Amino acid sequence: MRTLRTRLVVSAASAAVLVTSLPVPAHAGDASPGSVRAAYDGWVRVLEDAECDGTAVARRYTSDAILLATFTSYVQGRRAITGYFDGLTCKEDLRVSTQRITVAREGAMAYATGLYAFSYTSDDGQRVRVPARFTFVFVARNGSWRIANHHSSQVP
Repeated sequence: MRTLRTRLVVSAASAAVLVTSLPVPAHAGDASPGSVRAAYDGWVRVLEDAECDGTAVARRYTSDAILLATFTSYVQGRRAITGYFDGLTCKEDLRVSTQRITVAREGAMAYATGLYAFSYTSDDGQRVRVPARFTFVFVARNGSWRIANHHSSQVP
């Protein structure tokens, strides 16, 4: 158990946190990796459904969350995160495809880490694909998963 907590701290320091509004299981028997994957999948759905409005996406983050974003640098706090996603969700036909994901949960913290790609249609009608790596760190807040830290960067 100590080793897992150490990994989560390292991930939280260098990665992103994703927290959603999914209920947090009441006891360890309900703490399946599936609930963490569902939180991540919920973030993808909300991001793809938003149209020039990052409010719903930002609600999945804690009020003091940190986002190290794919298309910009350091963003902190829900207001700034909303602004970032306002711009990103204006990209025409924005989609996120997940190539690889690992999820785990330890008590009131969880993470999802892996590879995904953003795709959208550019202003000149060309389809753009941006491969990236990600880590979401989730925390349990008021019975829900919230994103406390989220790191996403383009694959070099």
